[in-house]
Amino acid sequence: MQLKKKLKIKNFIIIFLFLINSATSNAQITKFTFFGDSDSDNGFFKHVRFTSTANVFDSTGVLTIRPGLMWTESIGQKFGVEVITQPIGGNNYAASSSRINTDVAAGGEGDGAWSLNKQITQYLSTTGGKADPRMLYSLDDGTNDLKPAYIGGLITGGRGQVIGQTVKGEGANNAAIANNEAGIRLLAGDLISEANRLKNAGAKYILIRHEIITSPDANFQVLTGYGVVDAVSSAGAAIFNQEVRNLIRSNNLNVIYHDDLSIAQHIVTNAARYGITHTLITDNACGGANTYAGNPPAQCTIKPGATTDYLFSDSVGHYAPAAQNIVSDGVYNLLIAPIQISMLAEVPMQTRSATIGVINNQIPLSFKKNDQTLNFWTTESVSRNETNYGKTGVPDSYGVPITGTVGFDMKLSPEWIGGISTSFIHTNQTFGSDLGEFTQKETAFSAYTGYKSADDSVWANTIVSYGLISNDIERNVKFGITTQKLTGKNIDSTNTSLAFSGGYNFKNNSGLSSSIIHGPVFGAKIQKIKVDGFTENNENSVPAPIQLQFHEQNLTSKIVSAGYQVYYPYSSVIEPFAKFSLDHDFGDTTRKITQNQTSNTDIPSYYIESFRDKNYASGSLGVLLKDEQQKVFGQVALNTEIRQSRDINKNISVNFNVNF
Repeated sequence: MQLKKKLKIKNFIIIFLFLINSATSNAQITKFTFFGDSDSDNGFFKHVRFTSTANVFDSTGVLTIRPGLMWTESIGQKFGVEVITQPIGGNNYAASSSRINTDVAAGGEGDGAWSLNKQITQYLSTTGGKADPRMLYSLDDGTNDLKPAYIGGLITGGRGQVIGQTVKGEGANNAAIANNEAGIRLLAGDLISEANRLKNAGAKYILIRHEIITSPDANFQVLTGYGVVDAVSSAGAAIFNQEVRNLIRSNNLNVIYHDDLSIAQHIVTNAARYGITHTLITDNACGGANTYAGNPPAQCTIKPGATTDYLFSDSVGHYAPAAQNIVSDGVYNLLIAPIQISMLAEVPMQTRSATIGVINNQIPLSFKKNDQTLNFWTTESVSRNETNYGKTGVPDSYGVPITGTVGFDMKLSPEWIGGISTSFIHTNQTFGSDLGEFTQKETAFSAYTGYKSADDSVWANTIVSYGLISNDIERNVKFGITTQKLTGKNIDSTNTSLAFSGGYNFKNNSGLSSSIIHGPVFGAKIQKIKVDGFTENNENSVPAPIQLQFHEQNLTSKIVSAGYQVYYPYSSVIEPFAKFSLDHDFGDTTRKITQNQTSNTDIPSYYIESFRDKNYASGSLGVLLKDEQQKVFGQVALNTEIRQSRDINKNISVNFNVNF
């Protein structure tokens, strides 16, 4: 007996752990790892400098943007993740001067910088060769490979080999590009190979930034064409970026491609809007010095307003803090928008459950009629839905569904009842942190039937519903010191559902508890929700840097429930009740929310997974208030879903029902 008891306890623990794991295996992005060059480096050389002989600590190597945060640090802050450079055990492997496949030689600029390939190799060596599916991996590299000093050797010397400075002059530049285009495409292939390596190791989310080449002898060259000095690099970058996008599609990679080019053009065109008064690369926050170069790197005198007024931190083209923040906001938008849009399908699932609950509450009342005449009824309800993700950076959701239902039914026999109803549901749902809101208007048509045995012990209800939904959404997207309002209007969706519930009522005809009605309850509910795709509209006088087009959504929920309920007819007018159930969803609790940027039609689409728990607990606690003739009743209830991933859905409902 003792052994059997231990085995039962052990089996329970195993099952419990399995349920927890099944609930938490799919999650939104909660972790970050960065690879790349100086565009993502937040202090690699501040902590370690690699020489040909030894690893030597050096506290001087730091980029000139240090008056503020790198975009890597800023995006980490938004999600509550500290971004620390790898030499001191952190999650940022990016090193200034890094190239994709070639380690920088010791001595001089970029002394000993690891290549992107080596950075990823080093990371995987610490994880047993496995990538984390909840991690965003940023691959921000290629600029240094496209410098004039390197690009001429992509073919003749093997891609990535330094062979000296490319000859200047327009004719020579054009020839250099023509002669080395194949090498540039091979270089893009090297970057995608690294992305594939992470994918094959288990990564789901990879970020690649559009490579931009700037020049010191003109205002940001991406606006005016290629400059004189870096014409080869700029033209090469255009080929490189195009090939990267082509390879993302052909390799079927889920890459979040950040369109830095459109962002940069937008900032320069609307610099004053973002408080930036200095856009020239020669007029930078560090007095025009290339301050990260040298061994050790030089230090600059930071100008007043370096964190807010300047586009560039130095003459090399590194962004100053204001632009770094805008890049971070752009990435945040790409990560958080799919989660927001997923709610257009998730909320109707919740409101439909409430509508089904209204009908289930009505059926016992309709059974109380003694004749087989038509019974007309109406119910009004106000609820509050609250979904808390419990994750920094992921906006919680708060909503107030208001529902009005009218219906009629009739007793078909003493044991059977049938009816139809129409529900009108208006929901205003807000995103936390002032990130926007959406409104849903649904008209749902339902047909239902109910059964109860002659002794009231056995009961069963079946409800089928179809709803037409119209959505209006508004997202408040922050870019630097601005807030852009992006909207979607008249987005159509539908919800088709089938629900069954039944149970058994125990009654005690003697003793103190003779009035209590209690028993097990069982249920099954299927919902299929479809949301049309749409393209965001810009509601501002100035276009937003990033607008998104969202693809069609499909959600299928298949919930099976088992629980227990208790009713206590305290009097003819007051009846407290309680219900508890364990629920399992056999449907698509993990969905891919797919979207693409509208700034460039050539940018590949990407997806981010939205998830619900498969296993959760539901509870209701409330009271029925009714007149003695059973024609009017009210219901106040607190309904809660407790999910194992710490998501909690709270619902306080107030219903008022009149039978005619």
